Amino acid sequence: VDDDEQSATLQYGSHVHPLVKSVQKLIGIDLQGYRVDRRYWDNTVTDLFTGKTLYIDRPIEWASSFIPKLSPKLIEKSLLAIKQRPNDKLILLPILTSAKVLGALAVWGETIQKEDVPTLKLFASQIGSTLQNAHLYQEEQERSAELKHSKSFISALSTVAANIGQTQDLDQITQILGDELDKLGLGNLLVRLNADEETATVYHISTAHNVLQMIKRFTGISLEGYSLKRKHWQKLAEDYFFKGKALFVKDPYEFTSLVIPKMPTKLLRKAIALSEGQTKDKAAYIPLMEGKHAHGILGVWGIDLHEADLPALNVFASQVSAALKSAKKMQEERDEIDRVTRVNEFIRALSLVATQLGTTSKPDEILDILDFELSKLGITFMLTTLDENSQALKIRYTSMEKKWLETAEKLIRRKAIDFPIKKEDFPLWTEVVDGKKSIIIEDALKTAIEGLSSATKIPVQRLESSITALFK
Repeated sequence: VDDDEQSATLQYGSHVHPLVKSVQKLIGIDLQGYRVDRRYWDNTVTDLFTGKTLYIDRPIEWASSFIPKLSPKLIEKSLLAIKQRPNDKLILLPILTSAKVLGALAVWGETIQKEDVPTLKLFASQIGSTLQNAHLYQEEQERSAELKHSKSFISALSTVAANIGQTQDLDQITQILGDELDKLGLGNLLVRLNADEETATVYHISTAHNVLQMIKRFTGISLEGYSLKRKHWQKLAEDYFFKGKALFVKDPYEFTSLVIPKMPTKLLRKAIALSEGQTKDKAAYIPLMEGKHAHGILGVWGIDLHEADLPALNVFASQVSAALKSAKKMQEERDEIDRVTRVNEFIRALSLVATQLGTTSKPDEILDILDFELSKLGITFMLTTLDENSQALKIRYTSMEKKWLETAEKLIRRKAIDFPIKKEDFPLWTEVVDGKKSIIIEDALKTAIEGLSSATKIPVQRLESSITALFK
């Protein structure tokens, strides 16, 4: 009887193996390990739980209630195939311990009689004691193995955390995390919870590139950089991650299909099986906390992962979170230093230009000086002036390299200098010229191509492919 007492599983039958195989082929059922749901138990089985021994004259009729998929005739034919005679009697004895019913022992034969019950009951009690001792021994072995696993797992995670703590570079942290957990036979991913809490983005996954390609081929989804919409994981987020609770799942493939519904479980499992062969992994998803706020999720999976590993993984996740936070702060400081350095270089370049303005009154010389200083910073510029009627801008100067300028002029079939950009060809005229407003254009190439196409009447597509190839 299974632990939940909702089903019973056939563990052993004494029939000759070749005969059993022929019967299994006949009925289409594997008898070894066959599971009978409680709803198919009749009153005789229920009586076993009170410790009663049952004597049954017609075992064939009784057996048909256990295998409802089969007709009594087919069961009779099957029993005859394994040389069970129609006149056989069956004694069903409960296998008991002081605590519960472990199962039942069925004994049958033509010579079985009711007088055999006391002897068989004694035999069944001996079986009960043996099974109970074996069960206790197995539990002790499992506890010992779990304790050994737990100690080695904690030790290994401590080593990984120590290695991560030695760097403050985000890319190195994810690299070390992947390499070290891989040595433990564990895959991993890092998910960033966006500030709006509406999306979560996979920004690191340790799965091999060929496996990711196989998943993409089967499902059409690239997991690297994938954004998960909150509507698909909202309940999980509220029940677990936003509360700082870890989630353990026995089937990570089914879980993945739940949060990414475009990725069917069967296709995902098939892709994994074809690419790396392992589909019996279990997984843990642990929130990365900053105070009481979750800013990410650490996912870990592997065939030897246990739910009992969650406490150790929680501690490890807090160490990973601290390392990521430190690295993020360091990166922000570096970015700020780079920004300030660039601003200072820009100011210095413009100051040098301003200093040299006093040495010349020739506009072209002034622009050449500006070109020389800004080119050191990787900046290109162009100067335009309004025509007499204020209806067009004329290109007066560009710092573009001469060879590129000449190539561009061949493309538009005219000279760039003094080329008029009419009011209707410059979409930002109202804002910049009339409104006297300075603006930043993020997609400058697209804006330039559209304006150039309008001014030269050359199709946008032709200009775009040519200019993109020209300037790479």
